[in-house]
Amino acid sequence: AEEALAFQKALSRVGLDGDRSLGILRERFHFRPAVTDPCAFLREHGMNVTYLSAAQLDAFRKATAHVVSRWQEVIGRDLYEEAEQDLAAAP
Repeated sequence: AEEALAFQKALSRVGLDGDRSLGILRERFHFRPAVTDPCAFLREHGMNVTYLSAAQLDAFRKATAHVVSRWQEVIGRDLYEEAEQDLAAAP
């Protein structure tokens, strides 16, 4: 399960963290994904990819704070904080 988690996490972050996740896939799992820049791939296929500014991200966090608070109660503060630490560790 831990290997599957590491693989899935790296695969989902390919192209979003420089070459870090791509390196994990290649070195640890001997796997090279067909798409190494998912945002470029989506743009090439007609999707509009939007990157939010720091101010926009802050506004989104403020607008969804009530959802975060509710889910902290459902899943527990410890699990929430563990997920936040994992996300913060990603470049």
